[in-house]
Amino acid sequence: MDRQTKLTKEIKVEIVQRYLHGESPSQLSRIYSFEVSSLRDWVKKYQENGIAGLTNPSKNQSYTREFKKQVVEAYLSGTGSELDLALRYGVPSRRTVSSWIKQYNSHEDAL
Repeated sequence: MDRQTKLTKEIKVEIVQRYLHGESPSQLSRIYSFEVSSLRDWVKKYQENGIAGLTNPSKNQSYTREFKKQVVEAYLSGTGSELDLALRYGVPSRRTVSSWIKQYNSHEDAL
């Protein structure tokens, strides 16, 4: 599956601000061509870290097995949602954390 075209930080800020001022997520999604589910993440990142929270990483990061296990175990112990833990541990996406949880629960060696 191809990655979606990434929106710039400036466009994400514009979308988040328009949403916070009352515009509909579905309308914004149609205008800017993004998945509505992404908006929740952007809003939380913006509220937690300001504009810097919406910066796209310049390259894929790699994480140690121990780090992934630490994040997954924090999730399994109930200390935060996937998004909360992504923000806390500096992982760019809740989807990455979700993937680690699935790998861990299926006992895949990849974690």
